[in-house]
Amino acid sequence: MGVFLMRAAAEFDNSGKSPVPIWLAGSLFIVMALGILYSFSKQVPVIKISPAGIYFKSLFRDQHIDWNEIDSVSYTGKEPLRFILRYPMEAIRMTLNSGKKVVIFYEYYSNSHLLKQFIDSHLRTAKPPLVTEDHQPSAFDMSDELFRVYKGHPFLSMRGVFIWGFFLILSVPVFRGGRIHEKSVLPLLSMFSLWYLGNGYFCHYIKISDNYLQIRNYYLPWIRRSFLLSDVTEIVIETKDKWPNCIRIITRSHRSRLYPAGTLNDSDWKELMDEFRSKGIRVRNECVY
Repeated sequence: MGVFLMRAAAEFDNSGKSPVPIWLAGSLFIVMALGILYSFSKQVPVIKISPAGIYFKSLFRDQHIDWNEIDSVSYTGKEPLRFILRYPMEAIRMTLNSGKKVVIFYEYYSNSHLLKQFIDSHLRTAKPPLVTEDHQPSAFDMSDELFRVYKGHPFLSMRGVFIWGFFLILSVPVFRGGRIHEKSVLPLLSMFSLWYLGNGYFCHYIKISDNYLQIRNYYLPWIRRSFLLSDVTEIVIETKDKWPNCIRIITRSHRSRLYPAGTLNDSDWKELMDEFRSKGIRVRNECVY
């Protein structure tokens, strides 16, 4: 946008009109873009781990922390990511012997579970870890389980109304005048498919038995994620801007997965949290009161 405004200002200048306001607007956009780039690079640096310590590399600053400088580490919890506004995100918090706090916003790293395993292993044993993965339950494993299901109504929830209300609105030009307008079908079907997938993603529901936890989706039936409850170390009930309430599942391998569940109401969430607590799983409630 800044470059576009700068080019527009140059054209205005050639035509003899005053381009000063456009120059100022273009400069402002460029400064904001550079500021966001600097802030992101500073808060989400490249991370390398070695026997000597942890090395952070960003565009403008490098930092090295020896293992013996680290006093304590917390692998879960929210910290404010600072851009124009502060936005809370899951993070690793390291407290150094000097009292300084170092934050790693691990959701931006595709191998964050390995990062946590390496840090944890080096601090406890001074050795690289034996990489661990969560157990992957099969349908056969769960065939004799009795599941309790936590879900709302797929059609009467807000996301359901969004999906099918939009479908009805799009149907009007297709069937206008009592006949099908063939040229309207393909573009409107494409629009509805994107709308369906986008809103359907927010409609997960939860199943729990004595031994397993399963995540399913009303509108995207191919989504099926199962966990052994003994692998689950923490449950977080949270939300994001404009998102419905979500469940975050954190496991022994330090993997962290987020599932929006827009059909559940507050009473469902409270019952769900009580059930997790009854099974000895830590629950962090950040949005249901």
